[in-house]
Amino acid sequence: MTSQNVFELRAEIDRLDQNILELLDRRAVCAREIGRLKSGGGKPAFDPGRERDLLARLCRDDHTLSTDALRRIYIEIISACRSLQAPLRVAYLGPEATFSHRAALGHFGGAADFAPQTTVHHVFREVEAGQADFGVVPVENSTEGAVGLTLDELVISDLSVCGEIYLPVVQNLLSRENDKTTVKTVYSHPQALAQCRSWLAANLPAASLVEASSTASAAERATREPGTAAIGADMLAEKHGLGILAAGIQDLALNQTRFFVLGRLACETSGRDKTSIIFILSHEPGSLSRALNPLAEAGINMTRIESRPVKAQAWEYVFFVDIEGHRSEEKVRNALEKMAAEVETLKILGSYPAGDAAGQCSNQRTLASGGSQSA
Repeated sequence: MTSQNVFELRAEIDRLDQNILELLDRRAVCAREIGRLKSGGGKPAFDPGRERDLLARLCRDDHTLSTDALRRIYIEIISACRSLQAPLRVAYLGPEATFSHRAALGHFGGAADFAPQTTVHHVFREVEAGQADFGVVPVENSTEGAVGLTLDELVISDLSVCGEIYLPVVQNLLSRENDKTTVKTVYSHPQALAQCRSWLAANLPAASLVEASSTASAAERATREPGTAAIGADMLAEKHGLGILAAGIQDLALNQTRFFVLGRLACETSGRDKTSIIFILSHEPGSLSRALNPLAEAGINMTRIESRPVKAQAWEYVFFVDIEGHRSEEKVRNALEKMAAEVETLKILGSYPAGDAAGQCSNQRTLASGGSQSA
């Protein structure tokens, strides 16, 4: 390629960039007008089903840019245009640069106002009090199981589940040391340590493993203390000036965490939805079978069932169930009505666009560990 060709191509890029800016401005004007119409009709600015379908449509065909790159670009375009319609404040299980932060950023884009909270409880209270429009909390991990604190809050809260986020777990060994052989202590959240147990035993058998309240606090300690390392996201390395001594050290490559998006939004049918419910059974033989039978009769797929002790009453259990379909669909509505007649209490947590468990939120490089207070 000659220098003249380079100059010509750069001139073409300059023209294209100007065209892109003009089109983005036109898009922003349209988005702002849509926001005005929504506001006049009492509709929320955030439409998760529309946003999911838009991203899927744009990434459907082959392009020179990768699907991952296109998703990252359009998530930010959507986020910026949405901010013209209405400001959006999102509470999440903090601190900053943790996996939960990454999940919230990837779902809402960088134009939202993010508010880190110290516990799952505080995320719920922030949204309930109207201090945040939405909350993002981990609900289960594919290897470590359910997040009990989130399940307990769902039982007593009047918030709805407005969405779900799946992210692949990618853990890294972060340190200021130049070689892992000089690492004597490894800090991290207990779930992160558990997810890397075999790797640590094989590669750092003599190192002391010390639990921290979050992967962020672990990274802070590794920044201050010589001979130490932390396990966490690459985002933490960038934030704290740490090197990555080893990448992808989690024991299971297919490990994922699922997050719930909490709010007061009643999501409309998107065509590929889930509904989450909870119920309490009577102590009678066959009560669980009778409760679930309406789903089978209607041909509704149950994607998850989990039991959890009721905190206010000994030896009582609440069941958490996810099913495919939207509560407004006739077969789902009829099945839930039949279920309600078979149980002592039934609560619909929400119907929302189904996330992609295969990890199509690939704009996230890392993910929250799933089992306790902070990740």
